[in-house]
Amino acid sequence: MIIYIALTVFTVVFAFRYIKRVIYLAFLTMVAPMVAMTYPLDKLKDRKSTSLEYVV
Repeated sequence: MIIYIALTVFTVVFAFRYIKRVIYLAFLTMVAPMVAMTYPLDKLKDRKSTSLEYVV
């Protein structure tokens, strides 16, 4: 009984993580063309690209 409950909990947890990962990857797939399009446009303005800089 304990093993059955543990397996059920693990199945629910991993299903939630999988759905979260699918949504995250779908979002990145939709955003990637916009980022790829804005990079050259930003580079045209002043020959420097600030869109992909990571400032800490």
